[in-house]
Amino acid sequence: MNCMKKLIVHICYLLASLNNTKINSFKFDVVFYLDSVSTSNEMLDMMASLGVTTTSRAVDIRKKALDAHEEYVENALSKFSAHMATIIANPCLMLAIPRNGAFNPKFIDDELIIKHLDEWFIINLGIPYHECVRGCIGKCSNNELMERLTLHSYNDRLVEKEGGRHIQNVILFDFVEGNLKSVEDYTKALRIVHNQELMQEYLSNHVLPVVADWPGQFFICKAIIHQLLLNNQIIPPFVTSFIPIMGPLHVSLNSRELVFLKNSFLFNDIYKGIFGKKKKLGNKPRP
Repeated sequence: MNCMKKLIVHICYLLASLNNTKINSFKFDVVFYLDSVSTSNEMLDMMASLGVTTTSRAVDIRKKALDAHEEYVENALSKFSAHMATIIANPCLMLAIPRNGAFNPKFIDDELIIKHLDEWFIINLGIPYHECVRGCIGKCSNNELMERLTLHSYNDRLVEKEGGRHIQNVILFDFVEGNLKSVEDYTKALRIVHNQELMQEYLSNHVLPVVADWPGQFFICKAIIHQLLLNNQIIPPFVTSFIPIMGPLHVSLNSRELVFLKNSFLFNDIYKGIFGKKKKLGNKPRP
């Protein structure tokens, strides 16, 4: 009975229109099955002339498309990593930083922070703005004062300093896969630099500054603290040969963002006053 049902279904397929999508799908299924059992191309073409299957050429085209897709997927999974880390060193004209005394034993010295706040910040809060700029007003021309009041585009300043932003003398250590989102990731990246023979000789007596954004600051400092203060055996000793610093780019961006976030209500009111009350300033506008 089951064989009769299958035969009736097969006959119904053959009697249907050749343009029917289900019939074409059935023909492809049949021809792929025949091809999988090593049926010759002549036999496939003969079956196609009878209207039972598609041609052998259609099979070849479909197989090439499947092979190309499998090759692309394999390459995408094996060669194109989602996150890559470029480890480079940019020589700078400055004196080498001695390793001895590079780190404060407390690492975060609250007494030293309070001292500098009192001497460099708090003391200036009591000086009126008029007195602060009194000595500069007579020295600055009107054009210089207008220049200070002019709004400048951050992108324009990058273009002006484009000559200094080059990679002519940059040393490429490695280009490896890495997310740089944990202490382990940054430790692996620093190990690549430390394992160079010349760098080991240099880092034995000096420390190397690492220009990093906030994640780099946090995770590298965390590794150093775990090594110096907590004696964590998992963290290698060479991490104390690197000092994370924040470059002028990140200082500028972070300070602009901080000023905007603290005074967002004011900037939003100014924005609405210029462009209309229905307009709303973005939460994080471009610098």
